[in-house]
Amino acid sequence: MDTERHKHDPGLEDHFGNAEAAPLIPASMAALFFRPRHFFSGHFALGSTPYLLFVILIVGIAGVMRNIENKLAGAELGGRESIYTSLAESWLTYWGCVVLLGVIGGVFLWALGGWWYRMRIRFSGAKDVDPQEARLVYIYASYVWSLPNVLWIVAATLLYANFLEYWHTDELWSSLLLVFPIWSVWVSYRGAREVFEVKRWPARIWLFILPIAIYTIAFLGMILLFALKEIEG
Repeated sequence: MDTERHKHDPGLEDHFGNAEAAPLIPASMAALFFRPRHFFSGHFALGSTPYLLFVILIVGIAGVMRNIENKLAGAELGGRESIYTSLAESWLTYWGCVVLLGVIGGVFLWALGGWWYRMRIRFSGAKDVDPQEARLVYIYASYVWSLPNVLWIVAATLLYANFLEYWHTDELWSSLLLVFPIWSVWVSYRGAREVFEVKRWPARIWLFILPIAIYTIAFLGMILLFALKEIEG
């Protein structure tokens, strides 16, 4: 068969709400990162309000952090000052900004990001895709890259005087974070195959190949821009 069959697990009813297992305990997180099909199989209460709000907040905060880093990188490439430079000079200001804007960004990602993820699932061949279920898979898959990034900056807060000092530090360990966006795409793909009736190759294209390609092109483009700046400098 070319179609992935939707698992009619009772726990999937009511948007995963009938399940009782907490989704954010260590064992559940291990399932999300390493056994995503089991995580999305309906055994975990993904729609439980406290857990969901926390995940949305972390995803929103990570999105703001990534945006700040992109703005700082753009300012460096352009050889200009940025409002984000002054923001990064104080951890208090930095964290106040990312938490406040993270609340707004999390809601935005839940609504618009979840909508686009639902559309990609439909492009993958699924019919009658429940918006809430699509958003749950999307937001928990996004948590896979968001949580490590937030925890990394928490650690940096303890080690550096401010974000700007961390940003200008030459160290290779932060390169490990590049793995998690790709891992997140894989979790998203596996989750969609578990929850929705998608066709194999359209799902591979819309939920795995295209996101990986876009991420790779953006990453290589950034490296190229920095390389050109070094040559010109």
